[in-house]
Amino acid sequence: MKHSLLSLFETPGTLREPALEEERAARGWSVERMCNELAVLIAKSYMAEELTFEVADTAMNWLWPYSFKAGTAYLAEPCNEIYLAFDAGEWKSASDPAELDPEAAYTRPMLEKLLAQDHGSSA
Repeated sequence: MKHSLLSLFETPGTLREPALEEERAARGWSVERMCNELAVLIAKSYMAEELTFEVADTAMNWLWPYSFKAGTAYLAEPCNEIYLAFDAGEWKSASDPAELDPEAAYTRPMLEKLLAQDHGSSA
């Protein structure tokens, strides 16, 4: 992976938590900022087709428990909205047509809208 923060995830998206904490401390970032920076980077990399849905979704799923273990009671924004965008692509509801691709129908449009808000990533 070409982004240094993305190297904190091992294939297929397993978070290397000690390395993440070391990197967060070295940058002087809060847990919330680390989660936001990573979430935006994951979303941008997924949209640029540098990460598959499965890897990006798994990475976002690892940020949720990391955030709570690190002492926050919530996922900061935009991390939470990005998490929800990937969550929406994980399954179809009973009312969805059989041919519907939830990743294309839900995740990509939600991420396009979120990333258009230019949350940026200074990572």
